[in-house]
Amino acid sequence: MTSRDKILTKLRQTRRPFEDIPPAPNVYLPVTQIQPDEDLITRFTHELRALDGDIFVVNNEKAALTKIQAILKNHQAQRVLSWDFTQDLLPDYQIIQPDIHTSRESLQELEKAEVGLTRVAAAIATTGSLIVTGARLPTILPPIHIAVVHQQQLLARLEDWQPPNRETVNVCIITGPSRTADIEKQLVLGVHGPRHVYVVMITSSE
Repeated sequence: MTSRDKILTKLRQTRRPFEDIPPAPNVYLPVTQIQPDEDLITRFTHELRALDGDIFVVNNEKAALTKIQAILKNHQAQRVLSWDFTQDLLPDYQIIQPDIHTSRESLQELEKAEVGLTRVAAAIATTGSLIVTGARLPTILPPIHIAVVHQQQLLARLEDWQPPNRETVNVCIITGPSRTADIEKQLVLGVHGPRHVYVVMITSSE
């Protein structure tokens, strides 16, 4: 018997790998749990604030704009990076749109934005997460991110969300402010993304 045959014989005689692994379940349990009668806004608020984010619940778009302006004023911000909100909606602030910059000088203007203002594709109650599709810059470049969410976009779990089409180029799942910890487990907010995350929740479907 050659050395090769000896090795192969030993391999065949060894225990078959993974034979103790149970079969896959017919129904997969969700990663997060939520009670059937649990209020989604209440759960989302609890999870987001546990992550050092904050939320304001308003009745309509007009009230949402008022709250957005209050946040901007509180942070003494003047430049807003956004592709969802135009200058006429916030006339007292400089709206910078991230998709119209082609030169190095115009790209440098993006870094001056103090706030990123976006709408979302969905929000997840059990984790306090935001799902944003499209360009990422307003959600990661400025130190402050304000997200506008309609109540009907609020889902119980991540498993409940499906992208509107398979051609979605970019999907970001944002769960609270940017969090970074060093080897000594010292947690720092805002190193690789926004230090402040605010959600303005609109309850009206109009």
